[in-house]
Amino acid sequence: MEVWASGVVDEIIYINTADDFVFYLGNGNKDNLDKSFLLTADIDLSDYCGVTDPWAPIENFSNPFIGEFDGGCCGS
Repeated sequence: MEVWASGVVDEIIYINTADDFVFYLGNGNKDNLDKSFLLTADIDLSDYCGVTDPWAPIENFSNPFIGEFDGGCCGS
C-alpha cells in the first residue's frame, strides 16, 4: 500500500507507454480524473499531437483533474 499526498491510495494506475497515457487520460476520457497515476518511463506523445487531430487537454473547468499524477520517477 502506498501513501500519496492525499493519503493512502488503494489503486495506482501505472503509465508505462504513450498508449497507456492516451487510454487512461487522453482526448476527452473523463472517467479517470480522480485516479492516481504513476509514470514509470519517459514517454513521447508526439505521435498523438497531429495538426488535424490536436491533443485535447486532460482537464477543463467543468471536469477538473482531482487525482494525483506522480511523474517524478523518470530522468533522462
